[in-house]
Amino acid sequence: MIHVTDIINFFLPYKHSSEEAIVRGTLVHQVMEDWLRDKIETELAEPLKDYLENLKKFIKTTGFNLIAIEKPLEYKKMQLVGTPDLIGEFSNLGENNVCIVDIKTGGKSINNYFQLGAYYFLAKKVLATNYNNFSCYILYLQPDKWKLTQIALSELLKYEEGFIYMWKLYKLIKKT
Repeated sequence: MIHVTDIINFFLPYKHSSEEAIVRGTLVHQVMEDWLRDKIETELAEPLKDYLENLKKFIKTTGFNLIAIEKPLEYKKMQLVGTPDLIGEFSNLGENNVCIVDIKTGGKSINNYFQLGAYYFLAKKVLATNYNNFSCYILYLQPDKWKLTQIALSELLKYEEGFIYMWKLYKLIKKT
């Protein structure tokens, strides 16, 4: 299976501001996942504690109902897999509105949009039997704030199409 981020990073290498930013992002993701799975047993140090508090505020404010954490979406026909951070529903959108939420601790990047376009494609292929509608969001988490950005359907479709072209070219180049 080829991972979505491998394809995107092959064509658009992500430039992190520092090694520290990479480590911070990885740690924050692990803390979020552990907390959502009820695996945190000790008090967290700053600023991880602040990131977690902002995740809690996001959930409370938006009425986000978690369905899955880090659930691989595998589409065997294309040998493609992507792993969204969160899959859930916002209670204010009604039933059968699945939301894919990708957590970012850095700034905006074109890679984020291609990644969500790919997740949107995979969700339609893998989850379509259970849900009628899909929406995609980026949750920007910082120690002092959070911001939820919905990706408009027209944008998702554009990035989905762009990702499919990347996948085709990747397959040609790598001969997989």
